[in-house]
Amino acid sequence: MLQSVNKEMGGGDYADLVKAARASNCCSIFDVNDESFTAPDSLVSAIRDACRKNDQSQPQNLADFARCILRSLAVSYAQTKGDLEALTNTTFDSINIIGGGSQNMFLNELASTACNLPVYAGPTEGTALGSIASQMIAFGVLPDLSTARDVIRKSFDVQEVKVKT
Repeated sequence: MLQSVNKEMGGGDYADLVKAARASNCCSIFDVNDESFTAPDSLVSAIRDACRKNDQSQPQNLADFARCILRSLAVSYAQTKGDLEALTNTTFDSINIIGGGSQNMFLNELASTACNLPVYAGPTEGTALGSIASQMIAFGVLPDLSTARDVIRKSFDVQEVKVKT
């Protein structure tokens, strides 16, 4: 969503966009899973419509849109966490974010706060590492998943983002 809005509004550098989002005062959120966001002609218009329908202020500029999207994603993470805990009768003690999204520290901070849990961000190449770890277990190089996780944890930078109070 963030990349699409950035492109639609003619934005530039992703790091600058996240920095601007952090400085924005926009407090609107929307349901990122709503079907209206599946393939809209304009994601900017779809977000404005969602905010208007929920009697919230509409984002005014790219920084506001970025903050609105990131806050909405964090709220979605918290809802999904709650749903998973209810379905599995489990209580989670942390959130792990891998892949490219793990590099967005502002989103990781928002997610930590929304979920009221620490977030472990990284590694960036989580999918590839998972595939490699599975193959190493299958070929007997590593004995089990627990060992594979330990190897990955010790080999790659994983940032802990603690809940802000």
